[in-house]
Amino acid sequence: MSSMFWRIFLAFWLVIILSIVGTVMLNTRLDQARQEDGLTNERVERIARGVRLRVLRELNRGGRDALARWGRTQARTGGRVQLLILDSEAREINDRQIPPALNRLMGAWRSDRPLPDPPQGARQLVEVDHPLHGRFLILALTPPRPVLLRLFGPLGPLGLLIVALAASALISWLLARTLSRPITRIGATGRALGKGQLDARVETRISKRRDELGGLASDFNAMADRIQALLQRQQDLLRDVSHELRSPLARMRVALTLAEDADSTEQRDDYLQRMALEIERLDRLIEDILRYARLTQAEWPEKTPVDISSILEVLVESAELEARIRDIKLRYHGPDSLMLKAHPELLERAFENLLRNAIAHSPDRSAVDVTLSGDATQLEIHVRDRGRGVPEDKLEAIFEPFLRLTPERSERGQSGGIGLAIVKAAVAQHRGQVSASNRDGGGLDVCVLLPRSCDST
Repeated sequence: MSSMFWRIFLAFWLVIILSIVGTVMLNTRLDQARQEDGLTNERVERIARGVRLRVLRELNRGGRDALARWGRTQARTGGRVQLLILDSEAREINDRQIPPALNRLMGAWRSDRPLPDPPQGARQLVEVDHPLHGRFLILALTPPRPVLLRLFGPLGPLGLLIVALAASALISWLLARTLSRPITRIGATGRALGKGQLDARVETRISKRRDELGGLASDFNAMADRIQALLQRQQDLLRDVSHELRSPLARMRVALTLAEDADSTEQRDDYLQRMALEIERLDRLIEDILRYARLTQAEWPEKTPVDISSILEVLVESAELEARIRDIKLRYHGPDSLMLKAHPELLERAFENLLRNAIAHSPDRSAVDVTLSGDATQLEIHVRDRGRGVPEDKLEAIFEPFLRLTPERSERGQSGGIGLAIVKAAVAQHRGQVSASNRDGGGLDVCVLLPRSCDST
């Protein structure tokens, strides 16, 4: 099951467990608080029952000092109940601190006015007026009621419901935050990407999550990388195409000017012939550019069974005419027949470009070897020459359009800098791979792998 399911499932049960545990703990604590509150009230009642007689007895026996000693004894044995004994001047005879909440009561006692009701947490026990020692007021201070009793005691079952709602609200908020924040960030990144910020990406902390949202963020970043690469490639291709088109046009313009200023018919015909050659090169370049654009932007129709061995044999025979001028031998090695479902036009164009590229960069009186092999899973085609090879750091880049290498190893003269790019695009249409490596002793080995599984695609 998905991790998002488990996240929601666990959050649901966490709410239930927290509600149950919280309810049990709250009930237990409420019971303890009620017991403590009851013991405190019981202690106050016990003290209050005989406090008048005890105060008078202590005053008769030892006066103010005896009453103070009795008050200190009650403080030690009274537990959480504290006794305050105020004289006629509202001073505590044991110098205990009097809470500010009793100021109004002490003011009334000092001025011999009717006493107001004591504030919460205090209880007036008795007033004693002794003929010899004066007036005294005995107050009992009780600790504040437990917070749980003050909050939930009056509410009863409603208080427990509030606890359950608080627990569920907290878990729901955390869950919603976990789900909504990544979605918000992905949405913001998408809007930034739509505004042209091609480097906008979802943060790593989101894309590394091990759930559906993390997968969504990773896929979004991969899509953004692909879009940025495609747009950059289009910009580079447009720049390179502009450069490639400008060169023959410039040469044609020069040839036209020279033809207009020619002194003889022979010179004019020579310049016109150069113009015709440049027009032919320009036409071939435009054809290759259109073919490359078609290969990289659309899927081709359904494949048909073709004999790869037959295609290679025919192409090798055709290329021998071009190679014979420089005494270059073409050698083909492969089975008599090897069938594959493919687009014959694409493969013919790709293999033709490989052969022309190998011939163009092979030295005179050398050889180009073409080999074909295959098994039940894939076909393997190699085109090997004995040219100068390619720098190791450029072996992958030579399949990009209009790559500039050394003059000895440039496609410019033969295919307008796009021949090997057409090879890569044609092989990609067949779900295959193309790679290049330098040969021992000099030369380049271009390997094309075509999966037999593409028969059913």
